[in-house]
Amino acid sequence: MNNIFRTIFLLKSLSTGLMLPIMSLMIISRGAGTELLPLVIGVYSLTVILFEFPSGVFSDIFGRKKTFLISCSLMLLSLFLLIVETSNVSILFLAFAIQGTGRAFSSGSLDALVLEKSLLSGGDASTAKTSGELGFIESLGIAVGSIFAGFLGNIGTTCSANLFVMALLYLLITLLTVVGVKDTHIDSSGEPFLLFSEIKKFRRQMAGSLRFSVQSAPVRILLIQVFFTGTVLFSLETYWQPGLLRLMADRKLWIFGIVSFLGFCFTALASYLTPKLLLHISPNRKRPWWNFLFVIRLLFAAGTFLLGSILHPSFFVLAYLLIYFFHGGGSTVENTLLSQNTPREMLAGIMSLFSLIFQLGVLAASAFTGAFLSNADLPIIWLLLSGLAIFCYIALFLKARFIHSLD
Repeated sequence: MNNIFRTIFLLKSLSTGLMLPIMSLMIISRGAGTELLPLVIGVYSLTVILFEFPSGVFSDIFGRKKTFLISCSLMLLSLFLLIVETSNVSILFLAFAIQGTGRAFSSGSLDALVLEKSLLSGGDASTAKTSGELGFIESLGIAVGSIFAGFLGNIGTTCSANLFVMALLYLLITLLTVVGVKDTHIDSSGEPFLLFSEIKKFRRQMAGSLRFSVQSAPVRILLIQVFFTGTVLFSLETYWQPGLLRLMADRKLWIFGIVSFLGFCFTALASYLTPKLLLHISPNRKRPWWNFLFVIRLLFAAGTFLLGSILHPSFFVLAYLLIYFFHGGGSTVENTLLSQNTPREMLAGIMSLFSLIFQLGVLAASAFTGAFLSNADLPIIWLLLSGLAIFCYIALFLKARFIHSLD
């Protein structure tokens, strides 16, 4: 991965970090109120889910660079609407729908291009290194961006400073992509663009990607596993703050920002160390990589399973950081194995499908806790969701022992 790609991914993750800590406050400050807050975020999530897989298939057909530039354009349009209109709730909904679509077009484009280039130039070992580097840059950028988000959020009352800086970052990202990124995708058909022909091609590509995801044992295992990873991560992300607060003698809210920052740092550290460990374990055979994935995902779920039994805030924070360390390592292995087991011409679509299944896991956990566990204690939620994931990981590990394509 060259420095142009590193810079683009760093700027993109910095922009994400500038939004994450203040998103809810920014929505409320624009007249939505707490009663409309979940609806606005729901519109954003829904558009991500609707366009996640189709945008990846679009990238496989028309090219990674073109798809990523569409994502940048949508993000800039969304930010422009949020900057110029600070009190119109209808514009707020529209802006977040556009931003969700932009997020979907981003997930299966530039990441797939980088992994594809890495696989072509250096093989499996290079792919593992690139996956780790992507995770490291993303986590570090979000961590640093989150720190600056708080300072910029104090300028004015509508968080417009955060949005303005994000827009500048995306302008720079767009310029760097146009000038410095070369797509590996080449459309060799030689045919003119015909709407109905392209729609048929799109449908064939989508059907082929779905068929491959069902028929390929390695990809199928990864998709099932990431669904349950989404359920555990939902329980962790949603409830760790009230879980820590109930253990604290004093309500020192600044501690949560520090803990969140350290969580991203631990994720970045795991992303950096995991490729080195994989190549040390087995530079050629992939079965040990799968075994490592199952072990680290079990540690991730087991840490969340035990989180509710911790009674001291310092130990709670330490457990939280270790859980995120295991999550960062697991994500790096998953991305590596997914790219190695997917044909180039389907990589973006399968990566987007992978992201979609993860989000469906989050959505399923949200619906389950809302319907059945709304009055439950936090330990019960962690026990049930992570316990189910542990059962799934063990079942997949036992099943994988008899799948020869994982060797």
